[in-house]
Amino acid sequence: MKFGGRKMLKLIKLELFKSKNILIYFFSIIFLTEILFLIGYALDKEILIAITTFLLSIMAVVSVVAIIIYSVILYLPDISKKPGYMLFSTPNSAYKILGSKIIVTLIIGFLLFILFSLLGVFDIYLLTKDIDTSEITLESIFKSIIDALSEEPVGIILFLASTLSQFVSNITIIYFSITLTYTFLSNVKFKNFIAFLVFVAVNVGISIIKFAIQSAMSLTGAVEFNLTSYTSENPFDIMFNVDYMLVPLIVTTVVGLSMYFASAWMVEKKLNL
Repeated sequence: MKFGGRKMLKLIKLELFKSKNILIYFFSIIFLTEILFLIGYALDKEILIAITTFLLSIMAVVSVVAIIIYSVILYLPDISKKPGYMLFSTPNSAYKILGSKIIVTLIIGFLLFILFSLLGVFDIYLLTKDIDTSEITLESIFKSIIDALSEEPVGIILFLASTLSQFVSNITIIYFSITLTYTFLSNVKFKNFIAFLVFVAVNVGISIIKFAIQSAMSLTGAVEFNLTSYTSENPFDIMFNVDYMLVPLIVTTVVGLSMYFASAWMVEKKLNL
């Protein structure tokens, strides 16, 4: 199993090209909504501002689900239809092909995160800068972020790593579920529904494992996971508690790698091309 840099780059470009229409439509809707917001702000149209703010907020939340759906769109046609799965007959290994799809999903997810973060900061600044009692400025927003990083550097890094690991783990579980139904369960009906059930079952199993490990470590006194005894005045501090995040980070990392290698192995050894 080798990951050639140039070949991987070509596969990433291919995946982006194949999904360019979906990406253009989605990002166009976001920018169009933002333009309407700016028009509403410039013309002092409160209704237009309220509607576009609501739509942008909804899109920011829904984008998480949209990225998961996007990862399915990248993979499902390639394994379920003959014109698609011919990709797996090329000299590129299944490990590279699946890896490229995961990387592309991460790239799009990162771009959406940056985009919505910048739009959110800018729009909040516009809506509050004319309020006399408001202390919100672009400088104060970025200063609060820097202060948070300086106060809880390890916790925030672990939180971001845990979030990323959970995200990648979910993508690999989706790929594992789809691959399983189109290899070992290729003769069953309702494959996509079966894949969804497998996805849910694996996630439930992971949650049980994480809870069991945390409970065992808490009972042995290795770490403290009793949230009811967490005495921080800031309830959000638990998000950056090292002990609280360490086990999920390790478990999701192991699961993500396992699902990735299992999926690639099934494609190379069990997929009927």
